[in-house]
Amino acid sequence: MSVVARITSRERHAMSRPIYKLFLAEESAAAHPHSPEERPTLPSEAKRALEAVDRRPVALRMAASNRFTVALAAGLAGGGCGWPTRFATLPDHPGQVEPLPAFADVRAVDGYPSEAFQASFDDAVAQFARLPVPADGRRDFDMLVLSSGGVNGAFGAGILTAWTARGDRPDFRCVTGVSVGALMAPFAFAGPAFDDRLEELFRRIQPGDLHREKGLMPSVLWDESLADNSPLRASIARAVDESLLQAVAARHAEGRRCWVGSTNLDVGHFCVWDLGAIASRGGPEALELFRDVLAASAAIPVVYPPVRFTHGRRDELHVDGAVVRPLFIPQNVFDGYLSADRAGMSWDDVDATLYVIHNGSLRARPVEVQRDTLAIALRTVTMMSYTMVSEHVLHLYMLTRAWGAEFRFQTMPDGLELSVDAFNPDDTERLFLLGKGLMDRREPWSTTPPGYVLRADLDRVAPREAEAKLDTDVSGHLRRIEERLEALRTDVKALRDR
Repeated sequence: MSVVARITSRERHAMSRPIYKLFLAEESAAAHPHSPEERPTLPSEAKRALEAVDRRPVALRMAASNRFTVALAAGLAGGGCGWPTRFATLPDHPGQVEPLPAFADVRAVDGYPSEAFQASFDDAVAQFARLPVPADGRRDFDMLVLSSGGVNGAFGAGILTAWTARGDRPDFRCVTGVSVGALMAPFAFAGPAFDDRLEELFRRIQPGDLHREKGLMPSVLWDESLADNSPLRASIARAVDESLLQAVAARHAEGRRCWVGSTNLDVGHFCVWDLGAIASRGGPEALELFRDVLAASAAIPVVYPPVRFTHGRRDELHVDGAVVRPLFIPQNVFDGYLSADRAGMSWDDVDATLYVIHNGSLRARPVEVQRDTLAIALRTVTMMSYTMVSEHVLHLYMLTRAWGAEFRFQTMPDGLELSVDAFNPDDTERLFLLGKGLMDRREPWSTTPPGYVLRADLDRVAPREAEAKLDTDVSGHLRRIEERLEALRTDVKALRDR
């Protein structure tokens, strides 16, 4: 069925004449396939119509396109426009990671064990266990989680830089980040000496520092994103240089770890990248991969182009990690208790604290939703994204309860979030000062998620005493497992004999 045939008469009537002619032009182009180098040209009348449409912000243009965009997308599904066919790198089994040339052990699939990440965390814990023991007999193990949030990262940057100035910012053993949190993570990990770069990247910025808009219709017809993020890539290249790479590598060598996440668009899994392992390789290839990983984690789907990681003729497309996880601690990639056993220490003798900085609000601001299909769809997706963030915050809180660790949380007040296509330097300055003010005034960190996220009875969950203390004698673990298995065999035999 042709593109035009898929549009109802009512929708045709709703279209402006120039846009409708564009549709007819694209219909003709679809009927005569062309190579990627032979892009179809737009009639001048259609070009003028597009220019009028493109003067609006991205979000407004998306909402205004309404059924027209939906019909267009449906028609183009078989129309032949866009990039040439690519061949994706697909795993043979869940959790498999295709090694990158010269960087075989720098990433893992979240939720699946990785021998490389287990060995890396074993080394990190072994180094931690060799540190001098304080007078009270308890070492501090501080972790930092930086969330997604786009330009709202100015809030987190304000917190981190003011925390340094206040003089009590922890020396983090582990740092994680997703999306804008991934852009912040290496600087927070490398230490206060890089606070000036955090401020430069986030404090006073405008949309032109992040992207250039391409135009809605051309982007939908034959491109992979609505905006060109080369300004953001240039900012990453300036901030992430050889000196930062060396600082991250030095921290990694001390037994500290920095992980960021991206989403593999082909497979749909959350990819955990070890920035310290990448930095430790050194050289131009490591610097290029380091920058690409940060760009991938912050590649907002549809708005920014995916980042390609190639394996010969095949490749992977990676986008914003927040598509799957807006904030994270690696899950099942390694076993921290096994690492402690191998290092001859117990986490019960450690004061662990998880600091979580959420670059955004946990509740969507109220808006008047019009009775329009796309408006309802966009609002629904927005609300789902807020719910996902709340669920992940709750997940991290419950992890600290299971570990017997402390939970510390900062988030923005409701209604202060900025959109990626509608802000100015004064807006990001205000968010920076908001985060800075929290530290300057010594506002206490929340020790639980907000009440509308956390049920009161969950706050009472704590590890049972019998389970909190792990026996470091591996043979003892195996003996107890064998005893339980034998008891099960006895029960099964008794049931059979009845």
